[in-house]
Amino acid sequence: MPATVKTTNIQEPSSSVVNISLASSGDATVNQNLTVSGSTTSSGQLITNNLYLNNSSTNPQIQFQSGTLLTTPVAGSMEYDGKLFYSTFQSNRGLLDGSYIYALNSTYNLSNPTGTSNWVSGLGVTLDANVCYLFEGTLAFQKTGGSASVAVALGFGGTISPFTIGYSYVRYYSTTGFAVANTTPAGMAYVETTAQTTTMSGTTAATQYHVYLIKGIMNPYTSSGTFIPQISGFGTGATVTMQVGSYFKITPLAGSGYPFNSYVGTWA
Repeated sequence: MPATVKTTNIQEPSSSVVNISLASSGDATVNQNLTVSGSTTSSGQLITNNLYLNNSSTNPQIQFQSGTLLTTPVAGSMEYDGKLFYSTFQSNRGLLDGSYIYALNSTYNLSNPTGTSNWVSGLGVTLDANVCYLFEGTLAFQKTGGSASVAVALGFGGTISPFTIGYSYVRYYSTTGFAVANTTPAGMAYVETTAQTTTMSGTTAATQYHVYLIKGIMNPYTSSGTFIPQISGFGTGATVTMQVGSYFKITPLAGSGYPFNSYVGTWA
């Protein structure tokens, strides 16, 4: 016959700190760390009610320790190899999205239109070493004023020097608005450098509307550092206003050196 516990405290003999409290309502309160260890695999106990995990400013609700990925993925599992998180839905392990993203919720004027500007509110993102990243973004901006010809160039700055980078862009241009259909010149290209690369030149209209969609992949060297989306190519007197909804997103893709041929999932 199972025992009935009304109210009791469990603690170390040499300690005045209560580790586990069992109440008559059926609740169990763990005041210290709860460690489960063993040398054999156990299916565990089924939790049929809610599990509440509290945290503080220094303690997360859940923290995975760095480990080795299972030789055979197990359905319903989550794993962490020290760099990236993975989950298995049925039999195929997949990468959990851990993207870093910055989106503009108000317009932003470039601080240095005649030079090279960091277009995401003047900011860059700090990346870890030995991780391959997938990035994408939309930059929409209006150029007003200035008499010089515009030669819009895109590139990336920061302290990271990518071992390999490649990104594509699709460009939209108009002198009347952002939503004008069938506007020319439009264009697209594939770029394999972080250097400022001219994407459009020779435009002299006082008011211009530009939209770029970019997407690419980047492998850094073995040291961490900053990665900064940048733009340049505007003449003296120009005002360049980045539009609400412009964003940049970068996602850890693989965590082993320079893995352009690395993969996650079952490929055959």
